[in-house]
Amino acid sequence: MTDGAGAVIGSGPVAFRFAEGTPENYRRTTVLARDKAGVLWQYESTGRPDMPLKARERIGGGWNAYTSITTLTHRTAAGEGDLVARDKAGVLWFYKGSGNPDAPFKPRVRVGGGWNTYTAITSRAGGLVARDKAGVLWHYNATGHDAPRAPFDPRQNIGGGWNAYTALVGNWSDLTAVARDGAGVLWSYGFDYPIPGGDFPGLEYAPRVRVGGGWNVYDRIALAGQLSGSSESDFLARDAQGYLWLYEGVDRAGGGLVPSPTRRQIGWGWGIYDKIL
Repeated sequence: MTDGAGAVIGSGPVAFRFAEGTPENYRRTTVLARDKAGVLWQYESTGRPDMPLKARERIGGGWNAYTSITTLTHRTAAGEGDLVARDKAGVLWFYKGSGNPDAPFKPRVRVGGGWNTYTAITSRAGGLVARDKAGVLWHYNATGHDAPRAPFDPRQNIGGGWNAYTALVGNWSDLTAVARDGAGVLWSYGFDYPIPGGDFPGLEYAPRVRVGGGWNVYDRIALAGQLSGSSESDFLARDAQGYLWLYEGVDRAGGGLVPSPTRRQIGWGWGIYDKIL
């Protein structure tokens, strides 16, 4: 160690000790779960891979008015992140993140009706993909969510045959997805870059890639934020006994984000919920 004039005023070994604490709330994600009475609960992540979720906190009741709830953007424990919800009449409602951890959503804004035509709705890069009753998948590109009453561009057809799947899990941060077929096999769909002269340039999924079998043991599959401590978002799956399992997310070249082959249990008693996101 030297002073301002360059004279040595001390010498010897130097050591640093770090005490890991809880990351700031804007660096931590949340998991939402709706119970059968219609109450929505929030689980903040801890930032600790060995115990990734804090005790739940009540957001509010009345959420059983909705038949579908979909995350649009990454949620944080700072109250950030948007979602949409479809009611029983087929009306889609937009909930913008409030920035308030105790009340994470602003009052809802009506987007529009007619959404009962879809049998599955999931996220795609801030927008949505929705499957109709004929198995056709439609893409709703996000407008940026600055105009809550018109958060999406007009829909575009990106292909048929999606009735083969019993679960469809999109990704709010990119254009990839995973889908489970009727035999319990999970498939990943990466993003297919625009093909000159293609019918739907820039919207297509790349040819599917097999992830693995045995996924029919789960009745809920969801994309979570970073719970395991890795740089990728993770997957959650709930089995018939109500156990919650964490699969670390793996970015597989050409196949998008997929769950790792190994799982670990991070909760129990989750059978009280009919929606996890």
